[in-house]
Amino acid sequence: MTAVLAMLYLTLMASLALGFYSASNTAVLVSTNEQRVERARLAAESGLDFARFNLSRVSIPAKAPLAQHFSMMTDQIATRLNGSGNLDNGSIYSDGSTIRVPADPNKWIKSDDKGSEFQFTIADLGDRKVRVTSTGRNAMTAASVGIRVVRLDFALQQHKSKVFQYGIATMGTVSTSGASRLLGQPNPDKGSILALDNGSGTPVSIGGKVVSGDISITNPNGNVAVSGSVGGSTSQTDIQANHVHKGVDEPEFPTVDTSMFIPYATNVYTPGKGTYSNIRIPANTNPSFNAGTVLKGVIYIEQPNQVTFSGNTSLQGVIVTNPDKAVGNLSTNTLKFTGSFNAQGVETLDASYGTLRTLSGSFIIMPNFSLSLSGNFDAEAHGSIVVDQVSMTGSSSVKLDGSLIIMKDTPMTMGGSSQLTAGENALAFPAGLKFSNRYQPLPHTYHELKTPQP
Repeated sequence: MTAVLAMLYLTLMASLALGFYSASNTAVLVSTNEQRVERARLAAESGLDFARFNLSRVSIPAKAPLAQHFSMMTDQIATRLNGSGNLDNGSIYSDGSTIRVPADPNKWIKSDDKGSEFQFTIADLGDRKVRVTSTGRNAMTAASVGIRVVRLDFALQQHKSKVFQYGIATMGTVSTSGASRLLGQPNPDKGSILALDNGSGTPVSIGGKVVSGDISITNPNGNVAVSGSVGGSTSQTDIQANHVHKGVDEPEFPTVDTSMFIPYATNVYTPGKGTYSNIRIPANTNPSFNAGTVLKGVIYIEQPNQVTFSGNTSLQGVIVTNPDKAVGNLSTNTLKFTGSFNAQGVETLDASYGTLRTLSGSFIIMPNFSLSLSGNFDAEAHGSIVVDQVSMTGSSSVKLDGSLIIMKDTPMTMGGSSQLTAGENALAFPAGLKFSNRYQPLPHTYHELKTPQP
């Protein structure tokens, strides 16, 4: 009887051991397979991140035709990836509406050393959008089981430039003298200077009284001469060490496009009126607006023209030119302001001006023009100024809700007791100023797609 019981217990224990072994072995196999499948999903996510990184480096010019966006993107992606190590010296494929990476559908890009790899496509959705579909797999898992697919849409959006971080941003030089001041309000840091000139040994020379912010130049070997206060400091050692920045990256300057304003300028200028609304000033008119003149809406100035604003003139709108019809030079194209000047933006116009009121953020958009502020000129303007040359003399003073941007390598000078106060513009992209476009992900479009089963 004892022997029988012993045999029964032995048989039971052997059966249990065999069962435990089988269960453990199965669990290991299942766990391994799940790990490989998860690696496939992570590989698909890696492909999505790889595509996102490369798309973020694509830059579409501000005025590029919509029909050329996808081909421009394709060319830039090809330049980045063709012949690279990621593609094992291979290339991408495009049929004009879809990009495949790598070009060979049977090749994959490795994402780790454990068999995970991916490939992806970029499809043109129109309306400035593309769709990335990334497929990941683990080469150690059965082909149909070890595949995961994810997708995400991207949209072209204007690139937010750092150029508006500066009170004055110029392609040329800046020189101040006398008791002139550059201030930032409410943040003193906005009273700053960026100079891109590389031809002068001293792109910025501060002989005036105050620059409330810092000074930056793109020339790493350039000099900044200072005899006044910069960044809140009067110590030359501190200024040069902590408030002068050399070799900074060049931010993107805007592309000027005033086409949205020009259709509003339906009335041809005629001299002698006290009030003007939505006017076009023909080339070579050379008008002078005297004290008491009221200007409303769009003031569109054709080139060439020498325009003078004197006395107590007021503007409720924006002053623009057409950069695509540039004629003349900075001697034949001039804007001169003297005396007091009341300026308000288009957003303050009454309802009769319709959608013009939405085109805010700019005060003067006049490339190919020089701007002179002299005498007792005094204005507070709701927007930025974009011109090719600027001089401020006398007791002229201007307060901007924005920045002064100078589009050519010309000298910007401030003398006398002139003062420029730069403030924040609530708009990242003032009307009439455009920047290059970059592809940005649309998080709400993310999907993990069902993988077809055999």
